[in-house]
Amino acid sequence: MFWNGKKKLKVLAFSGGAEMGEVSIRIAKALEDHLKKLDSQKNLIEYFDVVTGNSIGSIITSCLVVPSDKNPKKLKFTLDECIKNFNKDLNSINSNINIWDKLSLILNFKNHILEEKDVVFIDNICGNTKLSQTVIPINIVSYDIDNATSRIWSTIDAKSDKKKDFYLKDAVKASIAYPGLFDSKTTKTKDNVLRDYDGGLIADSPLPMALPHIFNQENNIPKEESLIISIGTTIGNAKYVLADMDDDSFVENIYNIYKISSQIQKNTFDKLIKTFVKQFYKLDLSVPLEIQHSIYDKATKGNGLDFNKLMACTNKYIDSSKEFFNALANKIADKKQDMKELEKLYEQSTFDCENPTEVLSEYGDAPVIHGDL
Repeated sequence: MFWNGKKKLKVLAFSGGAEMGEVSIRIAKALEDHLKKLDSQKNLIEYFDVVTGNSIGSIITSCLVVPSDKNPKKLKFTLDECIKNFNKDLNSINSNINIWDKLSLILNFKNHILEEKDVVFIDNICGNTKLSQTVIPINIVSYDIDNATSRIWSTIDAKSDKKKDFYLKDAVKASIAYPGLFDSKTTKTKDNVLRDYDGGLIADSPLPMALPHIFNQENNIPKEESLIISIGTTIGNAKYVLADMDDDSFVENIYNIYKISSQIQKNTFDKLIKTFVKQFYKLDLSVPLEIQHSIYDKATKGNGLDFNKLMACTNKYIDSSKEFFNALANKIADKKQDMKELEKLYEQSTFDCENPTEVLSEYGDAPVIHGDL
């Protein structure tokens, strides 16, 4: 195994959430900046034994583990380069979607809007890298349609079974195949045809599906000693939506529930994972529900003002969490760290952006970047 002899595993996870991936990648950059103070030559991903991603998180994850063309043991892209790729390529996706596309879905003229050609940047990032070739072991989560369960596209599995050594780009495309946006992803093998949809149909985070798979691959490592870092977003307070359910139309109710149902609140998620992994830290921003909806609802460019509010909220979350990020960096890098202080800072790091307009005036220097995955 990749981690034979280790006393604990360090796992990094990136959640899904469409444009919320821009929040995730900024948080990852902030954490790396603190780690760079400890070792300027080491990248964020190099501190971890395994990385997992779901939906938009699978795109971020894949960019971080592709091997260099010159040295297969070295990373091809730094996190900064992945951010540039992310910003440039996802910005182009919405240009292929217009209001008539969405109307065609409603009228049942078509069942999806985008084709694989619309995400050719995934091919450009991943190239012909196979799962067995990633510099850091990866686990990408998709939804196995035919068996109604999660599918884990795994480096470890690929190493032990050549039949499971798929192209990294196919794993990513399976993980982002969200119904309505894409048709299901079909992957042909010698023995079978795999059909998958977005892993976010199971859960916004890859951890409930990927963690059991990861730990089952190495039973000798005690789970309680492992370190799990989850990067993503939490949807904001949905109370007002639920309070008006009886008064709203059936269609509006279904639409609202559809948009909030797959996300797990931070406190609930902490209780779930910490039942067997004590050292678990979920780095996320609680995104105001109305901002998230306004971004998702636009057919082409999205709401630029609301997106900038989202980025401003992200910047404030990062700024207000400096002490926590610094303490967590020490823990990740195995430096001396007071664990009681780390837990205290973690509890204090939760940030609900309740007044995004005010935050925008203070932290609003973020560029507008969009993508519909």
